[in-house]
Amino acid sequence: MTFRNILIFGLVPLCLAFALQSLGDVGSRDSIAYWSAVQAFLNREDPYNLDTLLRIQRLVDPSRESPQLFLNPPWALPLLIPLFFLNFSASTILLLSINISVTFFTLRRLGVLFTPLPARYALLVGGFFPILSCWYFGQLSCFLLVGSVLALEWITKAYRPWWKVAVALALWSIKPQTPYLLILVTLAAILRYTPKRELAKIGLLAAVPLSFLVYRDDLLVGWISTFEHASKWATSSLPSLASAALSSVNRPGLIALPAGIIAATVLVLERGAIIPYQFLYYLMISSLTAPYAWIFDFSSFVIVIYAISVLLIRDSTTLWRRRAYFAIVAALCVPFEALFTNNLQAYAAHPLLVAALFVVNRRDISGLFEKTESRSVPLSRESLK
Repeated sequence: MTFRNILIFGLVPLCLAFALQSLGDVGSRDSIAYWSAVQAFLNREDPYNLDTLLRIQRLVDPSRESPQLFLNPPWALPLLIPLFFLNFSASTILLLSINISVTFFTLRRLGVLFTPLPARYALLVGGFFPILSCWYFGQLSCFLLVGSVLALEWITKAYRPWWKVAVALALWSIKPQTPYLLILVTLAAILRYTPKRELAKIGLLAAVPLSFLVYRDDLLVGWISTFEHASKWATSSLPSLASAALSSVNRPGLIALPAGIIAATVLVLERGAIIPYQFLYYLMISSLTAPYAWIFDFSSFVIVIYAISVLLIRDSTTLWRRRAYFAIVAALCVPFEALFTNNLQAYAAHPLLVAALFVVNRRDISGLFEKTESRSVPLSRESLK
């Protein structure tokens, strides 16, 4: 690793994290749930027990009246321990700096996959409001973004190398309700295109976080109960918005129904074959139809913004088009809903605007992916054996 990479992905994010923390305690609102859950797990307590979480969270926030729930599945705990085994302040700084670092990493990888954006454009793309909200709340959705980029690279390079999709699945599993469709179609592609030897490696890696469920089988029940409770909240996902419009209390079955229908339909039609452009479609459909999603869970939409930015810059020969690009992306960097309402459901406007841009530019984006695919050597299942 060169000094430049250490600076960009290590020292700069750490300095930014300290600076943001000093300005307004950025990154601690939701991270307290992860920190208290890890502390409970390390003390052999139940990380889904409300009384346990409240007791631990009061160690750093004595005035707290109700606990911040831990909504992630139990197999995410081994992945979270390295981030949250320290004291709360250190863990918050660490998560914030890593969120900043993985955002920089994502922009770097997208630059390799497509073409590098000039710095001023890349900074605007990286300022997509869901990503900034992920930093602010101390959330984990930036890890879903990294997983999506690695999976996209795996598909673009004819389903190789195997470790990229293994890492992608591990990162997606932290919040599986958001990339549910990506997980299913990717697993189908793995079964179809991955050689048995590499499939065994992926299986062994997946067994590591799952193995401790045998040791703590009570955790799975606790997670299901907690998540069922949280699914009654009105969030920014489209099924949740529709359910809230039909009833004063969200119905878990109602908001999960679209995801089930979509997943079954796609699996029947796809049969394990994915191309990069289709993957982008599935990414957006999965996020928009997730039973449960907040604004930061739409961080992966930055891939669409990056692709559109590449097209607009490359094909823009007039000044007004560049100014229009700056105006659109600048709007996506601002919590403009907050100017009109304090209802968090309104933040669904951000992903819907990106989805609209995607539909308008779908032919150009498809052509961009075709050129990207042409740089990789197509492989068949037989050639991988």
